Amino acid sequence: MDLEALIEALQMGENINSGVDLKWGGYKVIDGGKGGAGPNRKPRGELPPALQKKDPPPKPSTELTDDYILDEIRKFKKEHPTKESLESVTSKEAEFINLLLKGYDNSIRPVIDETTVTNVTIIPNSLSVLLMDQAEETVNLAIEFVLQWHDEFLNWDRNVSWSQNWIKVRESMVWVPDTTVSTSIEMANVLDDKDRYLDIKYDGTVRQSIYAIYTNLCNMKVDRFPYDSQICRIAIGPWSYTAKEVWVSAGPNISKDTHDFELRIKRRPTFYVWVLLIPTYIISTVSIFGLFIPTNNLGEREERVNLGLTTLLSSAVILQIVANAMPKTSALPLLGNFILAEIFVVALGVLCSIVVLSLHNRAHTREWKPPNWILTVLNLSGSKKFLKKNKTKILAKQSIDEGIIDAHTDEGPNMKIFFVLFSLYYVFNSIESYKILVYTPLFGHSHVKFMGSIADSLAEAGHDVTVLMPLLEVHHGNKTGVTLVKKVILYPGDERSVELTNKFGGTQEESGKFNMWELESSFSSMIGMLDMMSDIVKFQCQKMMNDKELLDKLRAEKFDLGIAEPIGICQFVLFDELQIPATIAAESTAPMPMISRIIGEPQLVSNVPGILNKM
Repeated sequence: MDLEALIEALQMGENINSGVDLKWGGYKVIDGGKGGAGPNRKPRGELPPALQKKDPPPKPSTELTDDYILDEIRKFKKEHPTKESLESVTSKEAEFINLLLKGYDNSIRPVIDETTVTNVTIIPNSLSVLLMDQAEETVNLAIEFVLQWHDEFLNWDRNVSWSQNWIKVRESMVWVPDTTVSTSIEMANVLDDKDRYLDIKYDGTVRQSIYAIYTNLCNMKVDRFPYDSQICRIAIGPWSYTAKEVWVSAGPNISKDTHDFELRIKRRPTFYVWVLLIPTYIISTVSIFGLFIPTNNLGEREERVNLGLTTLLSSAVILQIVANAMPKTSALPLLGNFILAEIFVVALGVLCSIVVLSLHNRAHTREWKPPNWILTVLNLSGSKKFLKKNKTKILAKQSIDEGIIDAHTDEGPNMKIFFVLFSLYYVFNSIESYKILVYTPLFGHSHVKFMGSIADSLAEAGHDVTVLMPLLEVHHGNKTGVTLVKKVILYPGDERSVELTNKFGGTQEESGKFNMWELESSFSSMIGMLDMMSDIVKFQCQKMMNDKELLDKLRAEKFDLGIAEPIGICQFVLFDELQIPATIAAESTAPMPMISRIIGEPQLVSNVPGILNKM
């Protein structure tokens, strides 16, 4: 075998065994054993001078021995692994996996003690919104969940059996939790069962990736369409296992039988504003002002009626488009209310035009003197004066004194009526009511009256107001401070808070709060009073924040605004727990540092708080 054949054999991955003839530049070497001295070994001759100059061997010896050639072959094969060598490594891993899974049953929960709960950690890795069907109230999501749990049967010693930290095993070969998105109505896996693998760590940690497309239910609130926001709930948990067997968690301190994720989606209203809202506004405005166009020489006003009817048809088509895009719920969306109001105004204008057209036609064909009340209603400021003022524009056959209505005036007296109606419509249509939660504990009658006046003012303006009033000073009875608000939640006070409140606000001689504004009150007495107030607020806050029934009831109301007096911070923590998007701090006292920090008011570098100042 010459040198070129040897290199080609090495590149092809062929085995070079001992006992082959090696020819190099006319020198022949026969190796009869595994290196070293042997009975059949023959000395290697020296290389030709040309080869010695160009590529001398790294060994100091000038002889090309069999050991040197075999070492070079081993190095070459090590640097260029062949298919056989890779298969040997793969076969070792397969042999180890078979040994690890020998006797393993993938239908049994992987715990030694059956009372042990398997904790499955769920991490949402990626999410994409593919389609949102508003009419069906569903959303198509592409979600990847990463699940991790501990398998007590799948572990090994890296120093003995297998040195790698992780191995990949086909998903169908081991136990996996039957986690299901219970809020979805359809699921489609991206990968087939045979193509899904999971990772197993040497300590028994198993990690699985689930990537699928879900059709998830999403109860949509479209009352503010197209300025609406939707909250879609995604609930994931085991299907067949109970809470005594499998728990799911999204963090180290949160574990339960089912875990919920919330997907908040906010609509971008630009498309609906330009395609529906603005065209509807333009059509309705043109129609309303078109009712006041002057008549021609013959007194014809049919064009006004035709314009109004065409506008009604256009508005009805737009309303049908909105209705088809919205789910069939009891609440009409904001855009639908707007279009429906436009239809009502235009219909009213068309009806009035028809009435006026009939009256003009009657006055034009025969002598008819309308009653004075009709002239007064149509003129608003006295029909005689109005008609005399526009005497130069009158082209009627009869004179003004005969009381005949002119059918050819340039300006109709009903323009003022429609202008007033049109203005009032847009004024009242821009007013929007909100759901407001007012938090005011029954503690200190002046504070209760202050917050009660705010609640009544908002209720009088048309807002849906709910007053949450923890009962701390029970001797006040029913002095809630509100008269117009119908929804008042009288929440029982904490026993410790009520006891401290009675001690703090009893009779005038025993009370601590009646002396707090005296000029002779000391700094230490003020600190004691503030400590007592802090305990009252703390105990009441603990009871209220641990009342799950109260929190669920308030959270279901989905308030838009929370208003409270910043005496303590519990009420604002409550607003945050209820996910109220906006809050207002209503302050009835002198500025205090604690309140300033709550509402973000800048403070001076050096000041004396007014409540602690004897002056």
